[in-house]
Amino acid sequence: MSNQLCPHCNVLRDMVVSTHEEEEKNEDGKIFKVITNNYHCSLCNTFVYSTDTKVPKAK
Repeated sequence: MSNQLCPHCNVLRDMVVSTHEEEEKNEDGKIFKVITNNYHCSLCNTFVYSTDTKVPKAK
């Protein structure tokens, strides 16, 4: 679990992580997976930030 400053609470809080996975094609037609992690404040549930990671799809 990560700690970040919540923009709504203005206090350092634990973050709740939710993950979303989606398959996409690049310009060469290769398929890869995009994993998005969304971080929300554990107290007020305000969105704080997100990260995207591209992972090549195994054949």
